Amino acid sequence: MTASKFISASIFLLSLVLGAAYLERVFTTENHFNNTMADYEKGLDSLPIDVMIFGSSHAFTAYNPLVIDQEANTLSYNFGSDALRIPFTDLVLEEATKQYKPKLIVLEVYPASVGVPTDEKIKGFHLRVFDHISHINPDKLKSALRIYQAAELPGVYSTTVRNHDKWHKQDFKNLNRQKAYDQVSPIFYKGYLGHYQVLDSLNNADLINFRVKNTYSNSKREFFTDEAKADLKDLIGRAKASGAEVLVVSSPDLRAKYSWPKRFLATVQQLCDQAGVAYLNLNDHYQALDLQFTDFKDPSHLNVGGAYKTSKFFAEYLNENYVLPDRSSEVNSAILKSQYNQFKLKLLENETVVFKKAVSKYLEAGTLLDSIRVSRSISQLEFKLYFNPTEAATSKMDDYKLLVKVIPKPTDLEKVNARNAEKGWKYDKIDLELASDTPTVKFTLNTLIQNVAAFELSLYNKEKYQGLVGEKIRLNAVEFE
Repeated sequence: MTASKFISASIFLLSLVLGAAYLERVFTTENHFNNTMADYEKGLDSLPIDVMIFGSSHAFTAYNPLVIDQEANTLSYNFGSDALRIPFTDLVLEEATKQYKPKLIVLEVYPASVGVPTDEKIKGFHLRVFDHISHINPDKLKSALRIYQAAELPGVYSTTVRNHDKWHKQDFKNLNRQKAYDQVSPIFYKGYLGHYQVLDSLNNADLINFRVKNTYSNSKREFFTDEAKADLKDLIGRAKASGAEVLVVSSPDLRAKYSWPKRFLATVQQLCDQAGVAYLNLNDHYQALDLQFTDFKDPSHLNVGGAYKTSKFFAEYLNENYVLPDRSSEVNSAILKSQYNQFKLKLLENETVVFKKAVSKYLEAGTLLDSIRVSRSISQLEFKLYFNPTEAATSKMDDYKLLVKVIPKPTDLEKVNARNAEKGWKYDKIDLELASDTPTVKFTLNTLIQNVAAFELSLYNKEKYQGLVGEKIRLNAVEFE
């Protein structure tokens, strides 16, 4: 081969390699774990990491390194990934401990994290981790074969193969595939993702008394097969092999006392005892954590306030049970302390405030609204409407839907939901069915509007919209206290 042909062939091969690498970036999807690994890689040459946290979304929504680091004078990082199962957590652990040798490794477990996923959505979530593992790592293939069929492996190893049919949705110019977070999900810090939403009490009333439930389920369901036990033993063993102490945890979950089998928790404790590591089930510490129903964003995940309480308690647990290097005098400690103080101020701003008003007005004959109560947090309004029960019993409330509009002050017009704004609406809204036998109506509206100019309430026929029925009630001068 002549020199010119060799050069041409080399350029051609290089072009193929670069082109393939470019397409792999193009067809990678945005997700939280991309942010986690990108921030981790940026910090490789800076400060060490003494505490590493691994697990599922139960981990990355519960343990906030900003709180843990300040309260325990340590440096931590949260490597949680959506729906990550125990058998595949070792892939992340191995990647994270290549550069750092942590003093403590925290492994989060709960019933659904045991075993190999069969659900297609959960299998898809695991690809977020596989995308960050080297193709030449033999454990990647070994793990992939436990989840995916041989015919699916090309898609496991190549985002181009996996997502090529979505080419029309891809951005071919901007290759950044980190998730952009808005004001509803505003906090991302060292792998932790915080949400301000508060769980809807109307649709989860059966969980409201979670704090007073003292026992777990007697279900005979067995999560731990022999293979699953071996998976947890292996994960603990790999963590210990890194030279770190190991702590196994279960994060707060509203469903725990209602659906987690006692036998599951007993098996986790037994496996931890056999391995010589501690097990901390935070669902046994609701009182000490001071967790409330409003500290959850959904039945199985904490919101920012709940994670703050959990992280602070967790930091105290670390202080009492582990000897970690004191990082309070590190170079950027003053910056981190300032960030922590700003975070706590934000939490105070998010405290619930209330608007209450006696109304005594008719929407329609027989539909008398006695009063209204609205609780406001940073991304949510929780309404309680009190209709006159005597009037409601003989009304036509069953025939109607209630339209509730939240009209912002000019300063908050830009906070109207994007879909509403696209339609030219200058308000957020919700439509509800009414029932004459339920005179107290409770509901939640997710909205970023904080400065409310007015609430508007009106009725329309639920079978077919033919304009408003009766009178519109507009409540002006809305002030939350």
